[in-house]
Amino acid sequence: MASLVFTDTESPTAAFLLTNDDDRDTIAEIATRAGANVWAWVLGEEMPALPTPTLRS
Repeated sequence: MASLVFTDTESPTAAFLLTNDDDRDTIAEIATRAGANVWAWVLGEEMPALPTPTLRS
């Protein structure tokens, strides 16, 4: 399950906090089934840039 879902991005983006890299394939499959993109941070590593929000009018 995603830790949170960014809804201010082009497509919903499921965010996952991982304890290691081993689960990347699993979270990609989960997000694909949900129709979302993936953002993942392996704890203990440098945090990747957050997804870019889209401007909404």
